[in-house]
Amino acid sequence: MKVLKVLALGALLITSSVAKKEALIIGVSDYRNRDLKGIDRDIYNMETLLKDFDFHITKLTDSESLDIIAKLKEYKYLNENDTFGIYIVVMDTIFQTEMVIEVDGKDET
Repeated sequence: MKVLKVLALGALLITSSVAKKEALIIGVSDYRNRDLKGIDRDIYNMETLLKDFDFHITKLTDSESLDIIAKLKEYKYLNENDTFGIYIVVMDTIFQTEMVIEVDGKDET
């Protein structure tokens, strides 16, 4: 029984070491003739975080993001042992705010 447990643990470690980690980050900062600066910051922060966890990252920004379906089809090689994450950053409305934490005085939602 002990040998079986060791083999199972070894198989798990081998599987997790070859498992792929893929992430797709999508962000649109050029929106309705406005450059939304927070989008670029959010993309950078998420990319930095995912790199710390050894993810291979693909980014689609602005007009590239219109091709999301084709890009998602490229991940069909992934299997149940792999990890896939998708992070989409979009903002549509900007409200004036008096909150102290908003440096620019606007609450992007």
